[in-house]
Amino acid sequence: MAEEVELLVRPPGSNALVSFSEARSGLIARGRQDAAMLAVPDNGDPLLVMRRIGDQGQAEAQFKLGLAYSNGDGVPKDDVEAVRWFREAAVQGHPEAQLHLGYAHYDGKGTPHDEAEAMSWYLKAAKQGLAEARVVLGERFYLDSEGAEWDIRAHFWLQLASEQGYAPAQYRLAELYENRCGKDENHQCEYCVKAAHWYRKGAEQGDSLCLSGLGWCYEQGLGVPKDDREASHWYGKAQEHRNH
Repeated sequence: MAEEVELLVRPPGSNALVSFSEARSGLIARGRQDAAMLAVPDNGDPLLVMRRIGDQGQAEAQFKLGLAYSNGDGVPKDDVEAVRWFREAAVQGHPEAQLHLGYAHYDGKGTPHDEAEAMSWYLKAAKQGLAEARVVLGERFYLDSEGAEWDIRAHFWLQLASEQGYAPAQYRLAELYENRCGKDENHQCEYCVKAAHWYRKGAEQGDSLCLSGLGWCYEQGLGVPKDDREASHWYGKAQEHRNH
């Protein structure tokens, strides 16, 4: 926790994050009254320091406080307090805070259950390029389509996140393509090939689900030549990663 606090400080009038000690020293050297706001209490409580920084409107500190209350990390678990801090950061445009605020609304934790509100926060985070939010949107759109073989909105967001190199998105996108290629008896249509492609992309990053998916492709001849030896190889790789 102490190391995280060191990374959170943004000196007044600056856009750069510097270490806590650097910020405090710099403020004192300039004789700024702001330095008092960064004074470390005698017990050196990093959470109290973070709260003081959060109270000054520093979005990253507010997000970290939200996580602390959400997980009960160093403080009693408190979903309402977590939502308060997530919201403080989210309205400033912090993408991770926006995503977690969306989770809270969707799960009804610390705030009433509201799927529309959740989706609005997911969308805000996704538009800022947060890959995890893009996957959440893709999954929600797919589920809302009631399992239809294709949903252009789901594909759009999963494709964007996959192109960012985010393995969970690559797995979901591969599944989406695989589900669409079910009508091709030879399993070599463009959707089958794309399914194998995205399973491979995730497998190259060591994602166990994608490793298993690629093994399945070789076992079934889905978008790749049928090859039991290759299938065993990728299944084995998946098992190795699960064991670690």
